[in-house]
Amino acid sequence: DVELATSPRDLIANWHIHTAKWLYDYVYLPAAAGKKPGFRATFFTNLTSAFWHGFRWGYYVTFSSIAFTVLTWRILRRKLYYPISRINPTLSRIVGIVLTQFFGCTILMPFILLGWKESLFYLRQVYYAPQIVLIVLFVIGISLPVFK
Repeated sequence: DVELATSPRDLIANWHIHTAKWLYDYVYLPAAAGKKPGFRATFFTNLTSAFWHGFRWGYYVTFSSIAFTVLTWRILRRKLYYPISRINPTLSRIVGIVLTQFFGCTILMPFILLGWKESLFYLRQVYYAPQIVLIVLFVIGISLPVFK
């Protein structure tokens, strides 16, 4: 399920199932405080995961990027993915896999590099493409109407 995850949330949830379950039960749900979980719960869960991993900058860059990626994907899923999946389920699955793997491969690099300088060097080398694409997709997502 990690290699063919169709969303960033699925990728994270299946990466380390027991840790993801613990974070969901003990951080994500309590951070929602009885409301529908949103960005705040996602951000605190990812911040906790970064803290859990250690005190290297790469963890915090990666996990804050993951929180924003999951938020963007939620918006796009509601506004584009579901309507497209009604028309062509195979196409929506392929697009989901490709986007998830792109963001998984590019956003996880600071996690591997760990250092702040190394992470910034990597991001400069790819011209901040993952973050720019993510921001563009977020803006597109929030500006689109919800298709019925």
